Amino acid sequence: MKFSIITVCLNNRQSLLQTFDSIDLQRFQSFEHIVVDGASTDGTLELFKSRALSHSNFKYLSEKDSGIYYAMNKGIVRASGEYLYFLNAGDRLYAPSVLEDVAAQASEQDLLYGDVFLETSAGYINRKYPETLGYRFWLTEHMCHQACFFSKKLFDNLGLYNETFRFAADLEVFLRALFKGNASTIRIAKSIAIYNMDGLSSRVELRKRVLDEMALAQRVHLMNLRSRVYGRLVKVYNKVQSIKNSRLRYVLRVLTWPFSGVSLHKEKALDSFFETLPELSESPLRILMLNTYESSGGAAVAASRLHKAFRRLKVDSRMVVLYRSSLDPSVYPAWPKFGFAKLVQCFLHLVENVLVKLDMAKLGVAGPKSFSLESYADIDRLIQIHDPDVVHINWVCNRFLSVKSIGRIQKPIVWTFHDMWAFCGTEHVASNERYVEGYTKTNWDKNKSRFDLNRWAWNRKKDFFFWIGWSLHCYGTE
Repeated sequence: MKFSIITVCLNNRQSLLQTFDSIDLQRFQSFEHIVVDGASTDGTLELFKSRALSHSNFKYLSEKDSGIYYAMNKGIVRASGEYLYFLNAGDRLYAPSVLEDVAAQASEQDLLYGDVFLETSAGYINRKYPETLGYRFWLTEHMCHQACFFSKKLFDNLGLYNETFRFAADLEVFLRALFKGNASTIRIAKSIAIYNMDGLSSRVELRKRVLDEMALAQRVHLMNLRSRVYGRLVKVYNKVQSIKNSRLRYVLRVLTWPFSGVSLHKEKALDSFFETLPELSESPLRILMLNTYESSGGAAVAASRLHKAFRRLKVDSRMVVLYRSSLDPSVYPAWPKFGFAKLVQCFLHLVENVLVKLDMAKLGVAGPKSFSLESYADIDRLIQIHDPDVVHINWVCNRFLSVKSIGRIQKPIVWTFHDMWAFCGTEHVASNERYVEGYTKTNWDKNKSRFDLNRWAWNRKKDFFFWIGWSLHCYGTE
């Protein structure tokens, strides 16, 4: 077993001394140390020359390069170890036993990882990683590459770091390895390194660019994965359509509706879509447009026009829809719910369909027969991923967002009313004056039903919309 420790640096001589000290203390000595320097001018080169005389396993290269990941790729090409480990200037191995512990547990896995300590100006943060690195972890989390040892064969098979990314190529290579290369992993229940948070990607002023690149890496690999998984579920849905028993077919069709394919991309279109990376906007304002459809209906057309206008003005506008109809990279499909939340969603969808099947007039519901008991999209995850400054809500019914999920948006909201649903019960166009008077027991026709569904929906809106500081501006013509 041999390790290749790769360090990249530029004008960081003092921090390098700490990194070198932690390496020299290692009890396991079967390793080489490769330093790739970007032509430093602070005396670093002299340090390398003296160290090379006293350490036979030390190699260095000092020349101008085009960035961190270009330098890391140069180190990978020169490495001869079975496992590669990236420890940059200022980072340190946690204990003298780190390499010894990793070598003891290595057995042909592609990725070996442990925990790290994050070194900040306020102290140290112990960052522990889960036993398994699944889809949901990478959807909202990230791993320090200082926590991980990579098999050299992994880079031989999948390629080097993608230098298109300036800040998030390490995340992209993790996702590529796990979801494209099906890399095997093992967690080592030890602390591996102390990660210095003064690095380039940790700077506050670069936070927006870093998050943008991380989102792009997630879209390239995680969305493609979701499409493949859903592709199999679409086949199940299609088989349901061929069941002859009408009642059984109806129930199964309702339960498998989220996988009907209406909101999925075609596989060939997906491949070409994910190969293109949009140019990052430099606008300080980020707007998140929400609409159920991208192009179907008047609300969708209006929202899309506004979104495109923002983009032309170099505003970082992003549109999230439930039913996507184009390959515009600034239009995102909604993140679905998972696990128990998905089961609840399917059950409520069944309830909605049963209510629609009934005579709606008997329930006291006027107007269209569409309302949402539960949302398809996970609004918390949408807000976390896109981190908008303003959320612009358009038409979000037909199971895109529920009343409860809208009430959870803790961001400034602009809401364009394309119908009356926002201030009515379940109606989209009210046929009476209850929305003016309030949905009370006195203005409800009890002869039509035993349950006032409109009043129930109206009260839910009062409960979940109470925190919104309404400032109403009306535009248009009568």
